[in-house]
Amino acid sequence: MENTASCSLSIEKRYDHLKSFSNNIGGLVLELKDLIKVHEILIYKEKLKTSEKDRIKKQQDDLLVLKQELEIIKKENVKMDEQLKYYKRIDGSINSQINNVSENIQKVKLNINMEQKKKMEMTKNINEIKNKYSKTLKQKQLVNEKSSHLVKNTIGKTELSKEVNKEKCKDISKETRYKNTSQIFNAPKAEDNNIKKNNEVYSKKNNYIFTYNLHAYFM
Repeated sequence: MENTASCSLSIEKRYDHLKSFSNNIGGLVLELKDLIKVHEILIYKEKLKTSEKDRIKKQQDDLLVLKQELEIIKKENVKMDEQLKYYKRIDGSINSQINNVSENIQKVKLNINMEQKKKMEMTKNINEIKNKYSKTLKQKQLVNEKSSHLVKNTIGKTELSKEVNKEKCKDISKETRYKNTSQIFNAPKAEDNNIKKNNEVYSKKNNYIFTYNLHAYFM
């Protein structure tokens, strides 16, 4: 009986021991699982850190590239601004030249109109001078005709006087005949000289008037 009791007691102890051991193993397994989970979490965190660093580095690299591109764009903008200013200067110069040309064209048109008016006035004045000159020529011709007619009449009278005087000279002395003859021949010459002087004075007067009109027209 005692052996049986001691045997059953030892079995119970072993069972309790096994049970406690089993419980200890279960606790260890749970702890191990917890450790595994912690390890996985740490690994994941490390991966996250690494990926975050890579991402940050990539972003920094991209940002650097963008900065370089921005600098290039700024330089291009500066060049474009300079070209734009250059083209604006050219455009301003062209506009200024166009304005100057248009002003010169207007001045030329005004000068042409003034020249045409002057030409018309000159033509009008020339025609007036021609008319006056033609009238003067006609008057001069009439005077010349009258003068020639007067000269002819004077010469006729002189010839008649010569014939009469020749008859009278037959009865006078040589000295008296010489004096009378010289007087007779000098008389028509004096009249001719007077007529010529009158014609010259009239011609000079007409020439002076014509020259004065021309001078006044061209002034």
